[in-house]
Amino acid sequence: MIKANYNLLKSLLFTLILIILIPILAKAQTTETLVGEKVPDATFREIVNYTSTSAKISDFKGKLLILDFWATWCSPCVAMFPKMDSLEKQFAGKIQVMPITKESEKKVVNFLNHMYKIRHIRPFSVVNDTLFSELFKYSQIPYYVWIDSNGKVIANTGAEEITAKNIDAVLKGQTPTFENRNDIQYRELKVTAEHNLFVLKNNFNIKDTSTDSDKITGPNILSYSIATKYIPNAWGQLYFDEDHFTAYNVSIEHLYRWAYNAGYYDEPTQGAFNSEKNHVFEFRNQKLLDSINLPKSIKSGTKEMDQWAKDYSVSYEMVYPKGITWKAKMELVREDLDRSFSKPMGFKVHVEKRIDSNSQVLKRVNSRIALSTTGGIAKESHDRYMYVQHNMPLSHFTGLLKGYFFQDSKISFIDECGITENVDLELSCDMNNLESINAALDKYGLKFIKKVKKIDVLIFSESDKF
Repeated sequence: MIKANYNLLKSLLFTLILIILIPILAKAQTTETLVGEKVPDATFREIVNYTSTSAKISDFKGKLLILDFWATWCSPCVAMFPKMDSLEKQFAGKIQVMPITKESEKKVVNFLNHMYKIRHIRPFSVVNDTLFSELFKYSQIPYYVWIDSNGKVIANTGAEEITAKNIDAVLKGQTPTFENRNDIQYRELKVTAEHNLFVLKNNFNIKDTSTDSDKITGPNILSYSIATKYIPNAWGQLYFDEDHFTAYNVSIEHLYRWAYNAGYYDEPTQGAFNSEKNHVFEFRNQKLLDSINLPKSIKSGTKEMDQWAKDYSVSYEMVYPKGITWKAKMELVREDLDRSFSKPMGFKVHVEKRIDSNSQVLKRVNSRIALSTTGGIAKESHDRYMYVQHNMPLSHFTGLLKGYFFQDSKISFIDECGITENVDLELSCDMNNLESINAALDKYGLKFIKKVKKIDVLIFSESDKF
């Protein structure tokens, strides 16, 4: 079952990488079009749901053109579509939003069709993009490039700056006063089931895998652990398997939370402590808290974010001893994290039961409706407006809600259906809206019901230094 749970968690790995990404200080050399420069009259190719399949930058001369870089898996990107639709109506004839994604036509069209069924809006989008992501390099999405009526780039921003007030100011000829994004380019470190993060050379000279790699199954490696500060210019990522547990360029609290998700229970449990209801911070010392948990006041892509990452992000790897159980491996990881981080820094981490008055409990409300699976390979796919699982337990569904769709909410999700067998589910609904989810679950005789429950909570708190 542990191997199966690896596969279940891998379906969220890329999403989690984006959620926990910590930008690292270092600007790459690029040939991108920068703020203040004229945009080449490039062609938007492969546009779906538009009046034509292509268009040129010059077609929108005289308007404020906002390029919207997005993806179907990016919840903040998708959440902006209704807002963009409203802004285009408010400033009709004066602005044009052009969504752009690297994803395939099939995937995007399916997603937009699901969106239309739920939200009754049908945006168009450039698909299979390779050109504009080179002209305007970014590391995180959503990413917006503002091009004025004369074809000059006047800003590149995140979603917070997309407001009617800012658009109105630009249309009146005012210079944007909001901060431009400071995106940087990252290298991808080679971490897989066969390659570890760090490479031990002669005299214990340590290198990361951007410069070298070593088979984790090397006969001379029995076990080890390494904790370091940030690795310059690399994506943040978390990874674990039967041989090693690896994280690089993540916050300390994310490192702990992932370790508890992976090993507090008998098997890796997706999203166990991701919800804000399932992990809390009890600190008087704000400086200490800000050193282990990224402050919410710091925005992505800013100089403040870069500096925080340089000062406080960490990297860690353990290669487990052979021949011990999964639970024993994870206990070693947690003990090792305490030695490297919590004890010297003066905080502690533990799990305790607490009362939650807003638990959403999945119940079977119509037992006459049979839930089953057609068997085969366990797999799952989802986006903002649909969820499909095949031959998987219902706990995977509730874990995804808790660990991904509602991770920033104050809601805890619990499976109490009493169905232990794997089942198939196919939902067409707004996966960020509980009422919409319940409506879609009705055909399966399932429903989330609000109850007062005792839940496991991961507590981060201050302690005297050991």
